[in-house]
Amino acid sequence: METRNDMSPAAGGFQVLTFVLDDEGFGVEIHDIQEVIEYRAVTPVPRTPDFMLGVINLRGKVIPVVD
Repeated sequence: METRNDMSPAAGGFQVLTFVLDDEGFGVEIHDIQEVIEYRAVTPVPRTPDFMLGVINLRGKVIPVVD
């Protein structure tokens, strides 16, 4: 018996990135993902709302980190 692993959209297949946050599993189709980066130290920003953890420097750009 031949096994096919055709994940092309034309074949009806798709690929997902799966991850766990707070003991709950999630999945995102890979075509929705631009990149995955390693978590870095977050620099706090004074006088921001509680949900804003701070910012990180990603290749010279300031990226907000929210929770």
